Amino acid sequence: MRIDDDAVRTLCDLAKLKLAPEERERMRGDLEQILEYVRKLDELDTEGVPPTTHVLGLVSPLRGDRVEAVLPASEALRNSPEQAGDALVVPQVKPE
Repeated sequence: MRIDDDAVRTLCDLAKLKLAPEERERMRGDLEQILEYVRKLDELDTEGVPPTTHVLGLVSPLRGDRVEAVLPASEALRNSPEQAGDALVVPQVKPE
């Protein structure tokens, strides 16, 4: 798949990246290589392969979810510079 300069510019805008023309050209080439790799993966026969199969028999090291005691809002906000009820007040974020 051919990626044009407009697509790269759009992606850069969405990612808030400012790239020089030669960097955009290199990015375009990299994106085309990634898409080519994904296209090759589409050629693999995955019939009968569960979507979560892993080459190594790994077990998740994460603990199970469980409900534990939580801080009351008043305690969590005790040292905050400004509050509004049970909420922390922060400066407004303005888009560029």
